[in-house]
Amino acid sequence: MHKDPEALKMKGRVAVDGMADEEECQALMQLVNEEAIYGDGYKGITKPFSEHEKFEGITVKDAVNAAGEKRVPLFLPAMYVYLAERSRAFVQRFFGLSNHLYFSFTHLVCRQAKDGSPSNRSDLSHPVHADNCIVDHQHKVCHKIDPAFTWRDYSSVLYLNDNFDGGNFMFANYDNTSQVEVEPKCGRLVAFAADDLHGVQPLLRGQRCALAMWYTLDPLHQELEMVSSWNKIEQLLEKKKEEEQKEGDQSNNNSTDEEHEEL
Repeated sequence: MHKDPEALKMKGRVAVDGMADEEECQALMQLVNEEAIYGDGYKGITKPFSEHEKFEGITVKDAVNAAGEKRVPLFLPAMYVYLAERSRAFVQRFFGLSNHLYFSFTHLVCRQAKDGSPSNRSDLSHPVHADNCIVDHQHKVCHKIDPAFTWRDYSSVLYLNDNFDGGNFMFANYDNTSQVEVEPKCGRLVAFAADDLHGVQPLLRGQRCALAMWYTLDPLHQELEMVSSWNKIEQLLEKKKEEEQKEGDQSNNNSTDEEHEEL
């Protein structure tokens, strides 16, 4: 375990290493760099948080569709779904949840520092916020009201790389100061309760990529795209097997014909 709840200064928090190896991280990096859309999830706004950074992402559905259209190998979205489920299962176990923890939303994302980004930035890569309530910094309270995603119960982020400067994840105070930081690296997962304040320190150089996941205990708010993506991946795998079988049969038939000609 990278950091336990005590090191992270509050119960309901954990940071753990080894949730993905280098090959798995590189697979997701390949997928996001080939298929991600700038501003995905933020109505096409390429710089939703900072003018010094660009943001891009890809959903599970779009990743699977890309494989269905043969723009990317099928193992890439399969790895996306596999690592998401591995992370979800860990969060379920670690927090000792008796009820099933569902995906609420899953997003493979990258932030890219713009060339010439100042090293003395005062803005954050992602402002301090909570994932299921509206933060009232003045009165130090978080309101579970619309338009917040009030049904979200837990969140996690699986990091894919560390070859960048800045961009540390931070648990935060209501005055936007940092309580404790987690440095991203391949396979490191940080998980926490959805009402826990957090943000991201400014990204000064390079590209920072991660698999962001939000969870709910309410089946009515589960991410149906995740369920359908599992099913479509299975269908695509079956189709691939059938195509390979046909190619193998055709190759065998051609070999047999050649043998007959030699006779």
